[in-house]
Amino acid sequence: MAIYQTITLTIKMGALNSVYEGIQKSFATGKYGEMQGCWFCDIGTLNQVMVLTKHADGNAAMAASKTINLEDAHLGCQDFITDFAIDHYQMFPCLPEDITTGEFGKYYEIRYYGIKLGAVQATIDAWEKAVPNRAKVSHLVGAMYSLDNRAPKFMNIWPYKTLDERNAARAKAVADGVWPPVGGPANLTHMQSGIWLPAPFSPLR
Repeated sequence: MAIYQTITLTIKMGALNSVYEGIQKSFATGKYGEMQGCWFCDIGTLNQVMVLTKHADGNAAMAASKTINLEDAHLGCQDFITDFAIDHYQMFPCLPEDITTGEFGKYYEIRYYGIKLGAVQATIDAWEKAVPNRAKVSHLVGAMYSLDNRAPKFMNIWPYKTLDERNAARAKAVADGVWPPVGGPANLTHMQSGIWLPAPFSPLR
């Protein structure tokens, strides 16, 4: 089953173009899996770039992590970053395993939700019931739960053409009673959201 990996770079001010160049050169080698998206945070934790990649399995994802840390000087960006993090995810089983890339909007809302211990499956079940109607309101790129050895969380990604479209879609989903998932919020510990802008070379844009 596919494993998704996020590579989050905290970059120095004014270094965005250099970081983008390093990322493109590194991914051109084919060592890092299949890039799904690359974004720069515009609203939220600033000066961060995130790359989302897909790997065939856990072994492939671990091999990419090893290469990033030992061979490639953090995607060739070591001179332009101040922090670096890698996380691993698996798609909710109620959603297609493969992400459909393409042009969906210039604003990507990436949301992280902490999940109470023991409540991951209940969260997935709640989303399975609610997502079909919610996805009719606006496109869902994916929702995936963390595989790393820490308190459970999941990530969900929603693209919008404008921020006004985002606000209208969220308001409509609530007004129509299709969102949030019934029982879903009761399983959460915290929520974090950011608006990310796709890089020119991002497959999701």
